[in-house]
Amino acid sequence: MSISPPTSPSPPPHDVTGGDSFDGAEISKFLPGLTVEQTMAWQISQHPGFIPAFMSSMRHAPIFEQQALWSELSGKLRNLKLESDKGRCLPPSGEKVLFILGRTDQVIIEEELQADATAVLGGDLVEFLVMDAGHEIIMTRASEIAVALSTLWAGQRV
Repeated sequence: MSISPPTSPSPPPHDVTGGDSFDGAEISKFLPGLTVEQTMAWQISQHPGFIPAFMSSMRHAPIFEQQALWSELSGKLRNLKLESDKGRCLPPSGEKVLFILGRTDQVIIEEELQADATAVLGGDLVEFLVMDAGHEIIMTRASEIAVALSTLWAGQRV
């Protein structure tokens, strides 16, 4: 049995920054016409785990004082790099954390995230890819993001 998300009036094609509308962004090229807004409405009404999972992702974001957790990640990456340099393990493929940001994102502000991530993780462990997109970036730039991740995992600069 298939459940279709509810339909709603189409939002404007662009947000206030001139980028694609987040709510109106299509979630997949394989599901044309299915938007973020429709999907969120369906998840909220049909998936009891959605709200707790979403809230958990917010609670563990760096904006909510998670610097200790992110510092732990930094330590693990540094130890992996050190072991690799000593020949004790295979070189890590992509020994950095890649942050992919939308230039016009009104939720995750490029300059703020770059400053916070660099301060907590260290400038040598972060790389930033900024694309012409807003908060809908993961849906509207999925192919480009996949290429960037593959490039990083191959040990190349993005």
